[in-house]
Amino acid sequence: MFDGMLITDTFALGWHREGDELLFDVEARLWPEHPEYEQPPSGEWTCYKPAKLVFTGVRSVEGLPDMCAVPRSTDPDGSQDYGSLDELVAVPGGYRIVGDFGAVQVQATALRMQIGSRRL
Repeated sequence: MFDGMLITDTFALGWHREGDELLFDVEARLWPEHPEYEQPPSGEWTCYKPAKLVFTGVRSVEGLPDMCAVPRSTDPDGSQDYGSLDELVAVPGGYRIVGDFGAVQVQATALRMQIGSRRL
């Protein structure tokens, strides 16, 4: 769905609603062909960037648990996340996002990824 981003090695950091939007904060794995890709720092094997998955025109959300009900993973550096994403696909009337937090159906008009202040 997003060129140059490996969704199955992208990690959920949290989620929340703002008006008619559903936002997932993620640590996105980018490939060299992505415009925001940077050479990984010494000792790291790939490029990760903080990003947001922004579902707009949200009419309904099914299956999304409260963050306090989902166990967190702690990485060796002490950072925490809600696990990796397994799937992000368009379905009739919206999107399906699946990860360690569960399977979520989002009825929405659009989805975009935002890295930093840049919208993609």
